[in-house]
Amino acid sequence: MTELGIPAHEARRTAAPAQARLWRACQDLEACFGVYLVRAMRAGLRSPEIAGAAFYAGLEESALARVLSERGALGLAEALYARLSKSAAANGEPERNKAPGP
Repeated sequence: MTELGIPAHEARRTAAPAQARLWRACQDLEACFGVYLVRAMRAGLRSPEIAGAAFYAGLEESALARVLSERGALGLAEALYARLSKSAAANGEPERNKAPGP
């Protein structure tokens, strides 16, 4: 929650482009971590292999990880964003995270 009582992920939707890019990168990293987390949980389950099941399981893992990240369920993106945005502001380089152009 922000100081105004707005959920942090909602407040970032109206943020400046540099902060929006940083937030998206943090969410993407959290989603990658979520995929590995879901795969590790699934590995603990023993189930018979069905033709094509691995493909659909991968799609399901990615979708679940993306939803977890978007909803802030793991809190990793929030923590990363807080730390990196403070670091960027302290260095006076908020545009440093800008992706290179064509």
